[in-house]
Order: sequence, then C-alpha cells, then structure tokens
Amino acid sequence: AEKLRALGATPILGTITAHDILARESDAADASIHLAWNHDWSADFNKTVDGDIAAVNAICASIKDTGKPLVIASGGAGAQPNSDGSETDETTPLRPNFFAAKRMQSEVNATAKEGVYGMSIRLSPYVYGRGGKGFLLMQIAKAVELNESLYINDGSYHTSPLHVEDAARLFISAVLKGMAGEAYNGVGQTDVTLKDMAEAIGKLVGVP
Repeated sequence: AEKLRALGATPILGTITAHDILARESDAADASIHLAWNHDWSADFNKTVDGDIAAVNAICASIKDTGKPLVIASGGAGAQPNSDGSETDETTPLRPNFFAAKRMQSEVNATAKEGVYGMSIRLSPYVYGRGGKGFLLMQIAKAVELNESLYINDGSYHTSPLHVEDAARLFISAVLKGMAGEAYNGVGQTDVTLKDMAEAIGKLVGVP
C-alpha cells in the first residue's frame, strides 16, 4: 500500500471475496483491470476458480450498461497446440479436459455478458521481470533445490515468455483502445523452447 501511495495511487484494501468492495470501486472507477489470482497451489483449485468467477461477476454487475472498460487477466496455457506445429492464436480451441479450462469461464463472463464492455488478456505462462512471481521463479527455485535444471523429453515444446512491463503496456492499451468482447494474447516471443529456458536457468544458477 505504501508503494502505491508513493506512486500517486490510492490503495483500498480488500480481498477477491470482498464483492461489495469490488462492486463499489469498479462502479466509481473509469475502468477496471482484474489481476488478482490465488496462487496457493495447495488450495482446492476448483474453489479458487469459483472465487475468481464470482469476483468477475460482481464487477460485471456493477459496470453493466455503463460503457466502462473491464480488462481481466486470463491464461494462454489452456490453448490446444496446433497439430501442424504452427502458432496458436485467439481462435485456437481449448485443450480437451485441461485441468485449468474452467478458469476460462471468468473470461467468458467478462467478454460475453450483455451490457459489459469486457476484454481478456491471455497472458503467457512465463511473465517475468522486476523480481516478480510466477512459474519461472518456481522453476529457478526448483533447479537450485535439485541441483539441476530439467525439461521434459527433448525440450522442443515451444512456449511464450512476456516481460512484465510489456504486459503492463498491453493492459493499458486494452483499456484505451480495446474492443468489447475481444481476447488478446499477451506474448513476447514464440520461438523459445522449454529446453532453452532450462539451459538459461541452469546457466543462471550454475547447475547442469
């Protein structure tokens, strides 16, 4: 909160389950950006998803028919890889029976509800930079713990990193210029393999 105040923002404390606060503040705001997510992987994932869906619904109900933009953070990991090895895009269907597919309901609710000017940004699984959190830091920590940096099979599977400052610019651009009902892919590169990442992590922490 102090960091935000120093930047000129006004922090209002609450949780993702404080629907009254979410509704009140989104109603008062010119635009809403929903970035919260419970990253406690020991928790019941379905309950985490249900909590996110409920939070998005509370915001949507508050801004309905106002024309105020809502941009939510979603994920790109649930996209089904193309059989020909080409890049996936916003039209790519979800993986069948993917464990996180239910999370996409938040995106559907934000982008398809009548009267809501909602958009989604499907972030890369590997958003990095400024000492943040996420899967990349988890893999670095695991490499230190195991004394080796691992990848699956031959490591040729391609993924998509994204620098956090580019992600921030994308969210702001969506607020200012985005179109209601759209889902945008937040991707920095598409030519990085899991082997590339594992080798970079190994070099960083000095393990094979």
